[in-house]
Amino acid sequence: MDPLKPPVLLIDMGSLFWAAWHSSANEEQCAAHDRTVDHVRKLIEGYELIAICCDSPRNFRKDIDPTYKSNRPPRDSAAYEQLRRTKRTLEAQGLLLWEAEGLEADDVLATACRAAVAAGHDVVIVSADKDLTQLVELGVSWLSPKTSEFLDRDGVRKKFGVWPEQMRDFLALVGDQTDNVRGVDGVGPKGAAKLLGDYQTIEQLMDAVVSNPKGVATPKVSAAIREALEWLPNTIKLVSLRFDAPITWAEIYEPRAIRIKEDPVHDQPSKEASEDDHETAEFESEAATNPAHDAPEASDASSAIEIAGPDRPQALIVPPHWDLALEPTSIGAAFKLAQGLWTSGLYVKFKSAAGIWAVIIRGRELGLGALTALDCFNIVEGRPCPGAHFLISRARASKRCEYLRFIEGDDKFALWKGKAVGETEIPLRYTIEQARKAGLVKPGSAWDKRADEMLRKTAGVQLARIVAPGALDGLYSIEEMEGAA
Repeated sequence: MDPLKPPVLLIDMGSLFWAAWHSSANEEQCAAHDRTVDHVRKLIEGYELIAICCDSPRNFRKDIDPTYKSNRPPRDSAAYEQLRRTKRTLEAQGLLLWEAEGLEADDVLATACRAAVAAGHDVVIVSADKDLTQLVELGVSWLSPKTSEFLDRDGVRKKFGVWPEQMRDFLALVGDQTDNVRGVDGVGPKGAAKLLGDYQTIEQLMDAVVSNPKGVATPKVSAAIREALEWLPNTIKLVSLRFDAPITWAEIYEPRAIRIKEDPVHDQPSKEASEDDHETAEFESEAATNPAHDAPEASDASSAIEIAGPDRPQALIVPPHWDLALEPTSIGAAFKLAQGLWTSGLYVKFKSAAGIWAVIIRGRELGLGALTALDCFNIVEGRPCPGAHFLISRARASKRCEYLRFIEGDDKFALWKGKAVGETEIPLRYTIEQARKAGLVKPGSAWDKRADEMLRKTAGVQLARIVAPGALDGLYSIEEMEGAA
C-alpha cells in the first residue's frame, strides 16, 4: 500500500447499532441512538477517510433461501425508527453512509474495501461479523467493535485455522447459526480447517467427494459431504460476499466537516420520517447480544475534522494504531532501530544489524511498517526477499489483476489460473521436476519436507509476475530464491 495515502475506515453499521439496541433494552429508546453515535465518534478519531456501510431493507439472500436469518426474533418498529434516526444523525454530522438496494452492509463494505485496496489505501474494517474476515489481506485488518479484537491475515489463520481467502468455504462447511445458514453435518471448525488444508477450496473438496466418495475424510464425514452436494452450492451463495454494490468510491474523498457531538441531542423524529415507519418492517440486520466496547475518549469531539480530498496535500496522517507511531522517520533512525533489534536477539534469522536495516528500508518503500517488514522478508543471497503470500497479495490488489487463483495440486505439481484486466486467462503449472532443475529441492529444506506447499506458493508468485508485474516491484520470493530451508 502507498504509505503517503491515509488509511480507510469502513464501519458496519449493524454491528454497532444492534449491539447498542440489545444492551439498552431496559433504558429509554433513544439510548441505542446515543450509544451508536458515541461509539462512531470514538472509532473515527485519527481517521480522514471514513464510510459507514448499512443494510438495505430488502436482502437478495432471502430470495435464494427464504429461511435466511429467519431464526431471529422479530424487531418492532421502534427499533427501526431509532436506526433510521441514528443514520440521519450521522449524515447530518458530516459522515458518509453507503447503502445499496437489495444488498447487505457486508456487500457494500466488501465493494468499498476492494476499491480502497485498488487505490493503494490500508483498510480497517470495523464489524462483529466474521464473514468480513474474508476481506483481510496485506494492508487490510478486521476490528471487532464488541471485543476490540484485531485480526490481520495471520490473525485470521490463527483464530480460524484457515487463510482469509478460505473463510467463505470455511463458513459454508460449518454453517452459521446466527444467520440460519446450514453447514455440513458433523463438520466443525477444526474439521473444516483440516478439509480446507487438504483440498484448499470447497469446490475441490466437492469434486474429490464425487471422484472418491469414501476417501476424503472419515466415512461419516465423507457421507455427510456427499449428501450435502445438492444444497451446498446454495450455501456457498449465501456466505459469498458481493463486490458489485453500486457505490461511488470517489465520494470518500469529498471534503467533509465532521461534527460528532459528545452528548447527542435527543431530537424528535420528523413527520416525514415517521410516515415511512412501515416501509422497513421486514428489515434484517446483523444482531449482536453484547454491549459495544468503549474506545478511548476523543480529545475534542465537538470540533470539526476537515477531511482532505485526493487533490489536497496530506500535511499529517494520524496513525490509527499505536505501533505505527514507533516507526523510524529517517535513514539514521532506521539504523538505530535495526541495531536495537539486533541486540535484542529477537530477529535471529538475520545475520547482522545491517541486514535488519536493509529490510526495514525496503519494507518502507513498499508501505510496510518496520516489524511487519521483518516478519515478511528475509535476506537471501544478499538481497531482501519476501514470502510468496506477500507477493501474491500485492498482485491480487493490483488494478491490473482481475483474478489470481490456485486451481489444484499435490506434491508433484501446482496449477494456478490468472487474468489481467482486458486480457485472456493464463494457466500456469509448476512441477517438482522444474523445482529440482532449479536447484530448489535440497535435503532437509522446505521443498524436501513440504513439496505441495512450496509448489503452490512458487507457481502463484510466477503467475503473479505475469499477470501484474508492476505490483511485485522486481521482487523474488524466498521460496524461489532458496526454498525457505
